[in-house]
Amino acid sequence: MNSEHNVFVKLINKIKKHLAPFLAGMIAMAAILAVIGIIWWNLPQILSPGDPVSLGTLKKVKEMEAIIDRKYFDQVDEQQQTDMMLKGLVSGLDDKYSTYYTKDEYEAIAMQNDGQMKGIGIIYTQDGETGEIVLTGVLEGSPAEEAGMAKGDVILSVNGTTVDGLTTDEVSALVQQSETDEIVLSVLKGGEGDPVDVTMTKRAIDTKSADGIMLDEENGNDTGYKIGYIHLTGFTRLTAEQFGEAYTNLREEGCEGLIIDLRGNPGGLVDACCDTLSLFMPEGPLVYEVDKGEPERSRDCEGESPIDIPLVLLVNENTASAAEIFTGAVQDAGIATVIGTTTYGKGVEQNSYRLSDGSVLKITTTHYYTPAHRDINGVGITPDIEVEIGDDAETDAQFEKALDTLADELK
Repeated sequence: MNSEHNVFVKLINKIKKHLAPFLAGMIAMAAILAVIGIIWWNLPQILSPGDPVSLGTLKKVKEMEAIIDRKYFDQVDEQQQTDMMLKGLVSGLDDKYSTYYTKDEYEAIAMQNDGQMKGIGIIYTQDGETGEIVLTGVLEGSPAEEAGMAKGDVILSVNGTTVDGLTTDEVSALVQQSETDEIVLSVLKGGEGDPVDVTMTKRAIDTKSADGIMLDEENGNDTGYKIGYIHLTGFTRLTAEQFGEAYTNLREEGCEGLIIDLRGNPGGLVDACCDTLSLFMPEGPLVYEVDKGEPERSRDCEGESPIDIPLVLLVNENTASAAEIFTGAVQDAGIATVIGTTTYGKGVEQNSYRLSDGSVLKITTTHYYTPAHRDINGVGITPDIEVEIGDDAETDAQFEKALDTLADELK
């Protein structure tokens, strides 16, 4: 029995000895065939001179890089070259809304979408006669408020650099582009006395994108009615909350008519726009959206607390994107009179995709339409009452028309 067993074992070992190289060869051959298949399948793309990542294009890039290395007279910032090359890849789409952001660029934009800015929280203007940089306000809860700065303070220098002769934009750049987060302002408190150094540390600050007041005679309201005014400067993650607070306060004060000012509003987050609309719109669709290869869908309002007072929207040529969604929804619902000039005409939405190194590709992915299925892209929204404001106008004719319109409705 042992003799037969040994013969069997020897036979198995002999088969294994000859079979192993055969199997290894078969596996290697399969791998080679797979690689050849992949290359063959992708060969048109690899060799295509029109493909931005083809071997031909990459070869050309190396040729250009070699010439730059040999001949370019100045220093080369390779990271900047790379960033601009990637931006160029997106600009080739010929879509002004699509772009590429470096990690740092996108972090700043993401903060804006969250309704925040990094700074010290001062609002200032330049005196037309003296040229002085004078504070007109301080943001609540900001480093500036905590440091005791107040309206009327005059800024003399930022981190030792005098602001004499600088514009407000140049002063802002001194603060925002400082290499350190610690900011030292030399100021005249109340515009008087001796200079005082005020030290603050920049940090993220909530910004106001919705603010409201009850208009009185000082604000131009001589209608005899309680007219509320809410200015929407953009749509961030804080907008709906801020709008809701302003709207509730005005209603509690007995507001009889409301003006919502969207002039100069560049848009922002569509979610924030729809959340804001849902605070006062009747039940129904707010906007229709279509993505590539997908069926149309809508964002709807449940209509829990529809507005029951006259409403006017102010718009102009710089009312864009989400602000146009807002305008289209209100206009189609027939709950407001839209006054001003034709809006910008941006009826598409972009989505952002984070890449492996933290940079971001933002591309147009969605086309949207008003509840009445109006396409505003490249067209804009035409107001119900068109009112132009000349460059040299001394009064706000659009605002005055809004007051008159509400007064007529309230009679």
